[in-house]
This record gives sequence, C-alpha cells and structure tokens, in this order.
Amino acid sequence: MGRFLCLISLALAALVLATGAGAATVTNGDFETGDFTGWTTWNAEGGFGDWFVYTGTISPVSGSTISAPPQGTWAATTDQDGAGTHILYQDVALEPGQTHMLSFTLYYLNQAGVFFSPDTLDYSGEANQQYRIDIMDPAAPVDSVDPADVFATVFRTMPGDPTSKPYTPLTFDLTPFAGQTVRLRFAEVDNQFFFEASVDDVHIVSVAPPPPPPPPPPPPPPPPPPPPPPPPPPPPPTRCRVPRVLGLRLGAAKTKIRRAHCSVGNVRRVRSRRSLRGRVVSQNPRPGTIKRRNFPVKLAVGRR
Repeated sequence: MGRFLCLISLALAALVLATGAGAATVTNGDFETGDFTGWTTWNAEGGFGDWFVYTGTISPVSGSTISAPPQGTWAATTDQDGAGTHILYQDVALEPGQTHMLSFTLYYLNQAGVFFSPDTLDYSGEANQQYRIDIMDPAAPVDSVDPADVFATVFRTMPGDPTSKPYTPLTFDLTPFAGQTVRLRFAEVDNQFFFEASVDDVHIVSVAPPPPPPPPPPPPPPPPPPPPPPPPPPPPPTRCRVPRVLGLRLGAAKTKIRRAHCSVGNVRRVRSRRSLRGRVVSQNPRPGTIKRRNFPVKLAVGRR
C-alpha cells in the first residue's frame, strides 16, 4: 500500500512540473483588462496614431469597420489619422530547460491596398506600409531591424500579400531562446493610408521535461506525458450591428446596412417634409442593436 501511494505521488509531481513551475508568462495577453497592463507602446516622434485596446467593430480613430476581437471582449489594434510608426511590445523571461511555444491570433486591414516592406520602421522616408512581428533582444532599440538585434521574425507583410487577413492563429517555437529574456514586438508602419493591424490571445505554453523515473526495483511506470497546448478558440460568429442610416438616401442606407452584416427588411414610404424626401426617416431596430447575422432592418423613406 505504501509503495502504491509513493508511485501516485511521483506521478502527480511529474504532472505539476510539466505544466506549471517556471512557465513563461505573457501578462494580459488577451487584453481583457481593457488596457495595456503588462505591455508597452511606442510611437515614432512626429507621427499620428497609436496602438489601442478596442472592443466592437469600429476602429478607435478613423472610425473604420474592422473585425471584432476574436476571443473575449477586447483585442489590440493600431489606428491613425496620419502617417506613423506604432510598436507594441512585452519582455518575457523564458525558463531554461523547458520548451516554449508562442501563440497568438493575427488579423489586419490595410486600406492602402498595397504593401511596402523596406528594412526599416521609419515612416518619414520611402514608402512604408507593413506589419511585422519579431523576437528581439530587449536591450536593443525598440525600432531596430538590425539582424544582430532581431533574433527571429515571426510574421511580416510583403508586397503582393493580401491587404486584409481574417483571424489567423500563428505559433512560433521559442525553445532556442530558453534561459533568456526576449522581447515580443508587434510593429506597424503606415505612410500610405489607414492600416488597422490587430492581435489578440498572445500566450506562451511552457513545458518542462519529465523527471527521471525512480530506480528499480520494481521499475515504476513512466511519468505521464505533458498535456498538449490548448487549441486556439474559434472565432466568434459574425453579428449584425444595426448601423445608423437616418437621413441617408435609400441606396446608401442599403449599402451601409449590408456592410454591417444585416439585411434590408420592409421599406415603406411615408409623407415627409421636402428635405427628407427620398431619405430614411425612421428605422427598426434602432442603431447599435446587436442581432443575428442578416437580421432585416425595416426602413421608412420620405415621400411627397
């Protein structure tokens, strides 16, 4: 009985070591604090815009329609009303002797319609419209792209890439840097037009090697294998967020409703003053209401 209890204790100790002790931690990697707790933002001097923690589907500065956070309520995105360089970073200590797997969900909307990816993060010179994610030396300048400072580039947009990307889970093996502190850098440069570069659910799964089995006799069973990393969460279903279309002409109202993942419901004509003839005078549901995708929005349009 005593030997059986000893074997159970050893197995439990192996499980704890494999999943918990010394794990690398990304603070607030899902941004659910509603702010950048644990992160640092940096913007090039003289530029416009920043990184923002956002919710919903409207970008914080330009008012562009963007994807909602892929998990939880909050995510991070860049936004601007002029050219600039915007960096979001966090330094993470990687425990020696463990494997470390970085995971995150990336998505973006480049409204310039084209990428330019020179080997610089300077927005003030040549054409530069890019999003890149790097593993860096934390002692290096935060905007450096020197190969001596950048240990690895996890992701980078290049000319010819799609100008929008849906929720895309990415992983990167940080095990070669175990025993070091590294910097996770999310950098976006824009000097062509609006560029909403977004990220969410940044985390690192660290796994320690199992301890050696106790000596015989009798030989103990092997320790249980470490649990696999959790799969990325599925993206949330697209919802109809009813837009405000009051005062718009019918055609423009229909376009705006469909872009908001809603559908156009019954359209009726009502008497109105001259200035509102041919324009939407009432809608149902009211603006801002969240409904299932393709929910019909009823309109009343002014007439003589």
